[in-house]
Amino acid sequence: MKKMLFVINNLKKNKQGGHIAGGGSVVISNLIHELALISKYQLTIITDKNGFCYINNVKVLETKFKANDKKFLNFVKNEIQENNYDLVLSFLENSIFCNSFLQCHSIKYKSKNVPIILRLLKKILNFKKQRQQERIFKKFNKKYKLFAVSKRIKNDYIENLKIPCKNIITVYPGVKQREENYESLIKKDKICFGVVVNSSINKGGHFLIFALGVLKFQGFDFNLKIIAPKYKKDILLNFLVCIFKLQKI
Repeated sequence: MKKMLFVINNLKKNKQGGHIAGGGSVVISNLIHELALISKYQLTIITDKNGFCYINNVKVLETKFKANDKKFLNFVKNEIQENNYDLVLSFLENSIFCNSFLQCHSIKYKSKNVPIILRLLKKILNFKKQRQQERIFKKFNKKYKLFAVSKRIKNDYIENLKIPCKNIITVYPGVKQREENYESLIKKDKICFGVVVNSSINKGGHFLIFALGVLKFQGFDFNLKIIAPKYKKDILLNFLVCIFKLQKI
């Protein structure tokens, strides 16, 4: 029986049994659930202080430490050393354990990819984190593979952390396509836009909200649902929603 270890932070419980917050949630959730159905795999998850999860046929180790705590990282290292795992997949942005999923941008990318007025402040606040991340990836073992959930994240780590292109594999989240024909829509037709705006500056969320505001002024009718735990803290996004009067859509 093959033994696999998943190192994950911020693992939360949902109706399906568990998911990981962030851009890679679809990929890793489906991967763990599908592997859990195969009897020849023994799965173990290590999650941090903020995590809680129950998945059938999966052993979950919940630590008392946050993912950026050295005690959490040492706990993971000891678990790997004491058990002969066939595969280790990590989903942390502050450390690498064997093969890792890159589901969020590098600290350097986040610091410079903000409005100019915030750029210097962001660099100052993230200076320590950026140096820590750069030191970690500088020691990256080239025999391991990294899995990026988008081409933009892959290019980010190649450019900003000097990871060789051959070491990064792009794995796109699965999306179920609907077959509606939107080319024939008229202004009276009503559709619903669902927007996940975590890290919306990095992912173009503000451009989308601006485009929806223009469509509203042109007379198109639609519903808008914004999903993001930190939505109310995003000043620019809330400003756009307000001036385009998208609150009640």
